[in-house]
Amino acid sequence: MSVPRRMAQAFSLHDEDGMTTVGMVVSLLLALSMIFSSAQVYRIQSVSSRVQSVADAGALAAGNVVAEFMVAVRVCDSVALSLSLTSLTSTGLGIVACCVPGGQGVGAKLLEAGARVADARDSFSKTASEGLTRVQKALPFLAAASAASVAQGNGSNGPDYTVLALLVPDSAEDIRVPQEDARATQAREDAIDQAEEVKELECGDIGAIGKMEKVKTGDTLSDPRKVVKLEPIPFPEPCYSVAITPKTKGQEDKIAQGLARMNEEDPTFSVTNNAETHQMVLNGSGDMQVDVLVSKLKSR
Repeated sequence: MSVPRRMAQAFSLHDEDGMTTVGMVVSLLLALSMIFSSAQVYRIQSVSSRVQSVADAGALAAGNVVAEFMVAVRVCDSVALSLSLTSLTSTGLGIVACCVPGGQGVGAKLLEAGARVADARDSFSKTASEGLTRVQKALPFLAAASAASVAQGNGSNGPDYTVLALLVPDSAEDIRVPQEDARATQAREDAIDQAEEVKELECGDIGAIGKMEKVKTGDTLSDPRKVVKLEPIPFPEPCYSVAITPKTKGQEDKIAQGLARMNEEDPTFSVTNNAETHQMVLNGSGDMQVDVLVSKLKSR
């Protein structure tokens, strides 16, 4: 089949004179399509980058919720550990004190204090574990809410974004803190039971008597029908002096009363008032004893 020459020339893209009108139109259309395609690719890449940034921000927001929860868990764990160590220390010191002549009274108090701290530790651990378990179950919802809030904030000045954060795994076992071992509890109770009260002390026995306000170190206790007074214990004279002042005014009397009470227990130090400097002076056998006395005074 033959095509007339004029019709063939009409559809030709070029001839002897150069590009034809059809060729020019086709070239322009191809150039425009390439330009628009490049612009569309750039727009898609920009939108994808923005979406990725919002997704990363949402993931970080969800991770922050989990991180804050772990901080709370570690704080509670540290408190429980501190209480456990305090209970063990008090119990150990109490057992040692009970083995020292004359230390049974102090030992019993230390053992009772260790038991109270252990009970406080168990109570705290139970309350903390129950609360942390409830928060742990709500973590998926809290993480999703935090991620959605971040997405909403990023879309306030532009397109709206929807971020869905899913924690993997989305569930875990309940948080539990082991209770004190039954053997440790039984050992402490046995030690407390051994510090029993007696109605009388025989020659050679060593005992402890509490709540005797009018008795101080060096006094002799005897039957009023047959008074016996032993020679007082000779203590060395103080050779080290330090001036002490209260942090706030008006506490001079409290310090004096505390030192007087401590002096009844420990006659190796003395307290004097310097008339020239108007200072309270603590006299002892050395800086170590003075430091111990000041520490006891602060605790009271």
